[in-house]
Amino acid sequence: MKKIILDDRRQYLPNLFMFLMSLVVLEVAIVGGIIAKNSSLVSTVIILFAVIMVLMAIIMIAMAGKVWMGDLRNTGIWKVRRKEGLSLETIIGVKTALYSLLVFLSEAIYALVMALNVSLVYKAFPAEREGLDELFTKVFGEGASLSGKNALVILEFLMVAVAAVTLVFLAVTLVFNGFTRNRYAGVLAGVLYVSVGYFLIRISLSLTKGVKDEGMRSLAGAGVLAVLAVICFLSVRMSVKKHQWDVEEV
Repeated sequence: MKKIILDDRRQYLPNLFMFLMSLVVLEVAIVGGIIAKNSSLVSTVIILFAVIMVLMAIIMIAMAGKVWMGDLRNTGIWKVRRKEGLSLETIIGVKTALYSLLVFLSEAIYALVMALNVSLVYKAFPAEREGLDELFTKVFGEGASLSGKNALVILEFLMVAVAAVTLVFLAVTLVFNGFTRNRYAGVLAGVLYVSVGYFLIRISLSLTKGVKDEGMRSLAGAGVLAVLAVICFLSVRMSVKKHQWDVEEV
């Protein structure tokens, strides 16, 4: 497990550094705007927080797909992993856990910092409260608050990250093993990911829309996402076992 995480560090550390630097720059801008009593600057930076949260999620998921594509192209890596005593399930599981946590933690940190900034801006610029409430609702959902009373939302967000990563692994695997291995494989995987992802989101929403209680709706959503993640995991395992793992048998 540790070996896999260390081997991938050249891929995810630059993105984490970029994430931290952007967070620092935005926070400096927020503090500067509050000190200067510049409500326009502060509002703009809060909006940038929301935009960068979305971009960061896209970057992290794309990075996971790129890393997985690299593993599929590296025919010798499977033999090496087997010699290290790792099973195929362990490899896929560790990769899934690693990149799911990276997606979840990066988004959670941004969300936490953004929420704290919103609470500060409430006090510094009371006139901006209505606009910030609207933005906060758009980003975190209807009924969201800074109190954290609905802890099940965190579980749902975690399962969103897991489902997103397993789905990108599946999209990359299906394209690479089933359609093409040329340089356009990544583009096709991206198209497949967006198409299937949209379809699965619609299914998830339709299955949970009848649940009235907010907490139970989050729990139901997490359950649906967990099932989808398991299906993606098993599909990836089956394809990789056939096309990469078994062909490296000695």
